[in-house]
Amino acid sequence: MRVSGMRVISADRRSTELQNTFKPIKTLTSIVSLNCSGPNKSWQLFWIVLKALASASVLGCLTFYCLYIKIRYHYNDVILSIKLTDVIQMSYDYSQYLVDLFFVFKYGRDTYAEYDKQLINIDQILISTNYSAIKRRHINLIVYFIAIWIFSSVCDFTAWAVSYGSLLPTLYSTSYIYLLIKMISTLDLMSHVMHVEYRLKGIVNQLQECYCDTKPFPGDFSDPIGKKFWFYCESPSKPGNTNETPPDRTLVCNSPQAVRWLSRCYLLLCEQCVFINSMFGTRILLNSLSLLIDMIRFTNIAVRLVIGSQPTMYASGNYPAAANVLRMVTCALMIGTLVAQCERAYRQRDTALAVIDHILVGKDPDADLRSELTVLRGLIQSRPIQFHTAFFFRLEYGFLASMMSVMVTYTIILIQSVN
Repeated sequence: MRVSGMRVISADRRSTELQNTFKPIKTLTSIVSLNCSGPNKSWQLFWIVLKALASASVLGCLTFYCLYIKIRYHYNDVILSIKLTDVIQMSYDYSQYLVDLFFVFKYGRDTYAEYDKQLINIDQILISTNYSAIKRRHINLIVYFIAIWIFSSVCDFTAWAVSYGSLLPTLYSTSYIYLLIKMISTLDLMSHVMHVEYRLKGIVNQLQECYCDTKPFPGDFSDPIGKKFWFYCESPSKPGNTNETPPDRTLVCNSPQAVRWLSRCYLLLCEQCVFINSMFGTRILLNSLSLLIDMIRFTNIAVRLVIGSQPTMYASGNYPAAANVLRMVTCALMIGTLVAQCERAYRQRDTALAVIDHILVGKDPDADLRSELTVLRGLIQSRPIQFHTAFFFRLEYGFLASMMSVMVTYTIILIQSVN
């Protein structure tokens, strides 16, 4: 095995850097008791369980108290469609939070520790050093979504306070808390999807090196791919790929043994996705349904305010309508960004297949290398990396089109049928 470069990262250091990439999202999840990587000491675990029970109890009491006050004193002035969607959403959001807590403790501690251990094993094979890039990108997403949440919540509260006074918006402010919880859960999944994407990118980089190092196809043929920075087969060790941190060392990827290690690495990555889908699949399914209900509810309220079927107390309903449209857009951005992150991982898988095809067709690998590349290609095709919602839907662009279609359909039904 040839190794270029002198710096080699130990497993302990990789573990530390890996934990640092998850530190920003762990800080947020711990606020709402959804941190899945629990401690080893019993008293620390007891404190986390006690904190989760306290959070669930306080949030439950606050939710149902506000619902009781709204039903008793304020629902008389609200049309049926808004009352119906509000009751369903409040009850559903609290139930979803309890489901989140269940899955966090089901897959916490030992299972999560094994997940981290396997990530380190994969990185030892790929010799990946993209921890800082993952952390930086995820922090940008966290700041982006928290800023959107603060802006949309402040605008919504202010708009309703101008039109109805401050008491009623305060009773509805629990929805801001639940939106933040759903946002944190979505960001948590995004962090894991990013790790899968960057490890797939590591596989692609090794395959690109294999393409560059493999013997050219015999005959008087020029290699157009090797003469320019083509977006499939650019060698990461050559100039032009400045956006990524170069690897500490590079395997001799045109050897059959190195390609077999890449096959093992991809198989381990598939098992990591099994854990991710098990932990987040049901939660994201419920989360997506909740965001769908939110988008239908916000659109329905905005339309009712604009056409005047839901009067306001002090002023025009145009400001609350605009605020509800902003909140609807926030929900759409959450699920849209999650799907976009998943699609980025899928594109790395497609790129890996494309590079292998170019090696098999455009180069002249020996029999052993061709055999191992064929095995890797078959493995990638038969075990595609995918993220799903408990096997109901695959998180892809088609899922967004389905959600938009359902949102428009049920919004029209509410506006036309429920008065």
